[in-house]
Amino acid sequence: MMKVGIFLPNWVGDVVMATPTLRALRRYMGREATFIGMMKPYVEGVLQGTSWLDEIWFYDRLNPDPEMRPAALTRRIFRSRLDLVVMLPNDFLSAFISWLGRAKNRAGYVRNRRGSFLTIKLYPSMANGKFVPTPTLDYYLQLAYAFGCPNESWKMELATTDEDEQMVDQVWETLGLRSDGKIVLFNSSGAYGQAKLWPDEYFSELANRVVKELDHDVLILCGPLERERAARIASMSGNPKVFSLAEQKLSLGLSKALVRRSRTACDNR
Repeated sequence: MMKVGIFLPNWVGDVVMATPTLRALRRYMGREATFIGMMKPYVEGVLQGTSWLDEIWFYDRLNPDPEMRPAALTRRIFRSRLDLVVMLPNDFLSAFISWLGRAKNRAGYVRNRRGSFLTIKLYPSMANGKFVPTPTLDYYLQLAYAFGCPNESWKMELATTDEDEQMVDQVWETLGLRSDGKIVLFNSSGAYGQAKLWPDEYFSELANRVVKELDHDVLILCGPLERERAARIASMSGNPKVFSLAEQKLSLGLSKALVRRSRTACDNR
């Protein structure tokens, strides 16, 4: 039985964009292969409910738990005798750990001084000594194609669990959202701070227009650190049909279930 380790990206959005690659690899290698996802703990919820991974190994070089540090992951790779490690991130550490752990084959892009640790090497597009911007979906899929996977759709795919659906039922009831499906979600936050954020007043104005001109409710999504902003946008709109998750129990699963049940979503970016 082939054992395949896959280093997942470190950001939620990038993990979503990796789903076509996971799907392509699973289809090509079949259910007889064991797929192990290696990831930061906070992105686990993105893939919950899907069936591509058989095991999950958490790692985080900054985590105080010694079982999540690079040395522990290296030992796990060594003991498991992985046949292949696929590295979606471009970081040096994933390649070095895989090499130290004696993974038989190690696939990734030749970047950040890690080329000598790879056995299957992909080279990013370059022009005049600079990297040529490549869509992330394609960038990841090229790793699958390196193994002979047939062309795969760009369609990104997520799933929800029964618990996620129960949580969204509770939010629907608590907030009093309409039951005809006319809900627009706003994602008003970004991981890189103010440089990527639309002003609050723009969101509140747009929310009002969606309610009045399109006859939809608006729900402002948020993470644990963005509750205040979500509440502020809803308050600034002055419209009882503009809601926020600011006072709700939050999870990635809840966000996925809300997206599935809503009409559409408006992202900050």
